[in-house]
Amino acid sequence: MQIGYVRQQSRGQERVVSFDEELRLALCSYLESGRPLLLKEAEEEHLFFNLSGGALSRQGVWKMIRAYGQKAGIAGEVTPQSLKNSYAVHRLLRESRAVKQRAVRQRSGGRR
Repeated sequence: MQIGYVRQQSRGQERVVSFDEELRLALCSYLESGRPLLLKEAEEEHLFFNLSGGALSRQGVWKMIRAYGQKAGIAGEVTPQSLKNSYAVHRLLRESRAVKQRAVRQRSGGRR
């Protein structure tokens, strides 16, 4: 699995966020096909933006996540933090399974 990174700058602080191949492919698809259709101004520097064409705010993201959680019928409150935690656990479990499978293959003399 190939992992990519993106740098985010906010209020003078820089944060590095990693992502996997699946997300890289989805972002490439969005940048090539989806974003140009939605973009109102050719010079918009933000990756994601709202319906007015401005930068997508954290409140806007929170509202969308809450609405999709309700639409999906998820009991309880769905927040950006709960979504982030859920993804982190999913990714750890997936990586753990891959490591175990490689170890079994190596011990049994299979291909790496």
